[in-house]
Amino acid sequence: MNGDKETISILFTGDLHIGRTSRLLRHGLPGGTGSTTDAWHRTVDLALSRNVDLVLVCGDLVDADTGFHEALEPVIQGIARLEQRGITTLAIAGNHDYSLLPRLVDRVNSPGLHLLGRDGTWQRYLHHQDGQCMLAVDGWSFPRAHVRQDPVCMYQPHDPGVPVLAMAHGLLDVPDTVQAPLDRRLMQNLPLHGWILGHYHSPPGERQDPGAPLILYIGSAQALGPSERGFHGPWLARAGRKGVEHLQQLSVSDVRYETICIDISGLDTEDRVESAVLSRVYALAREVAAESGEVLRYLSLRLELTGSALPEARLAATASGLKNMQLQTGHCQVGIDEIRYEKLPCFA
Repeated sequence: MNGDKETISILFTGDLHIGRTSRLLRHGLPGGTGSTTDAWHRTVDLALSRNVDLVLVCGDLVDADTGFHEALEPVIQGIARLEQRGITTLAIAGNHDYSLLPRLVDRVNSPGLHLLGRDGTWQRYLHHQDGQCMLAVDGWSFPRAHVRQDPVCMYQPHDPGVPVLAMAHGLLDVPDTVQAPLDRRLMQNLPLHGWILGHYHSPPGERQDPGAPLILYIGSAQALGPSERGFHGPWLARAGRKGVEHLQQLSVSDVRYETICIDISGLDTEDRVESAVLSRVYALAREVAAESGEVLRYLSLRLELTGSALPEARLAATASGLKNMQLQTGHCQVGIDEIRYEKLPCFA
């Protein structure tokens, strides 16, 4: 495990939705591109390569419709690989896998996999290292598809004398939701070191107010559609007496979605519009490929064009040509999957 005996090395992940595939993929991509099953295997690879102590899965590991049978063998394989290295996996059930995950955990039947918070009751796991208790992890799982009561109201953590992390799946500061409302004020007033949350696929990220515990939405490990823009993957961290430290998000998603806004004012020919658009597209593609690393196989783009000097019919024809282009940067294919433009005054 990690060499620092004062801290625990943890990989936070969730919302894998094993059984789904990323949307808007083009033909000709490498086999398995967009697969959430493959994203799970890459997550396990990261845990092994980073030599972590714990893997925390914050809900919706499995997709509601097709996930159980597709997830069973990959999860068995992944947990076995982690267990062989002494890595424990703690999971909670989300609103999608509230009934499937308990069945899956029971079927896997591994001492290296623990479901916390079964039946909507908070449950604690104590992590020991070299015979010493180092960390407490409390978890709550969805007991059914819809939950109107704030699970934080039912949470009464006691001090175990070691750092405490809490795992939950739900919506922060949305009191009228049926997907487990989470009250930020209550969360910040409880005596623990951090909240690790699932449900938002494109989350706002981390937040830690002075004197309050960390609140971290980890996001979906695999980007599944255009609304899930930006960088996706698990978070690596250390947890110790000072709380959660050294947070770093790692790339797992082999598909990425982005939106570009381009002002094409004054570009009065199709060639000039196309050249300006492609310049921006390639610049972003290079930036994204460098950030995401070799795991990235497909970049799906939405373009928002404004200020056109072309007639709408000519702009539409240019847009159609751009969408049909086969673009590539390094090992990453790039697709312009949607182009929107404002209807602004133009000359014939």
